[in-house]
Amino acid sequence: MLALLRYFWSECLILFHSRLFVAVLGLKLMLGTMAGSQLLTHGFVPFVNYFVSSGFANPYQYFQSIESFKAFPYSALMLWILALPRVLAAPFLSSGYFDVTQLHLLMMRLPLLAADIGILVLMRHWLRAQQDDVLRLYWCSPVLIYITYIHGQLDVLPIAIFILAVGLLFRRSYWLSYVAFGAALACKMNILAVFPFVWVYLWRRHRGPAQSLRFIATAGITFVLINLPYLFSSGFQRLVLQAE
Repeated sequence: MLALLRYFWSECLILFHSRLFVAVLGLKLMLGTMAGSQLLTHGFVPFVNYFVSSGFANPYQYFQSIESFKAFPYSALMLWILALPRVLAAPFLSSGYFDVTQLHLLMMRLPLLAADIGILVLMRHWLRAQQDDVLRLYWCSPVLIYITYIHGQLDVLPIAIFILAVGLLFRRSYWLSYVAFGAALACKMNILAVFPFVWVYLWRRHRGPAQSLRFIATAGITFVLINLPYLFSSGFQRLVLQAE
């Protein structure tokens, strides 16, 4: 794991030598500080604000109580990741749950930006002969810039963890991969849609169900352990498990 972190750090340093990368990075930071749909400003940001300002009380239960059922249809790991920069910036932010300033928006975008860069690094690693194309087509994609830094969707985070899980799977780091799959699921439940494909891949590669069962068990336990503080609350079940 330390070797993986060192690799990511070295690749990030290489990226900062690219003027195109730095220019688009600046654009994403600027847009991420200024823009946000109502989904972000009336749902995601207040949800994280409440979690931090309330001393880490159950935000799913609170937002169910005020009938804001679409405030945050994501599992606990997504909440914790987004809350980290919000905690660090707490001395500079108001404590009102529904206050949304430019600094609030920036704190929400920093984990998304880190995930975005992580995906870029992994794709450049997999497509070494097309690294410049990856930089142009992925990093500079106007569609992805709009989704994450203007509209304010959070999906780049579970996708980044999912891609990491796939990379670990192909390197045969099975246990780490299964934990990463569980972590991706603990960010957003729709990751469950890829589990049958992983199951079939492992069954065929290992000629039997044993490895597939280890995958389901490990990913499932990871998901449950992460979400355990909220899993049996009616708020979590309403906002996440029954999300429309």
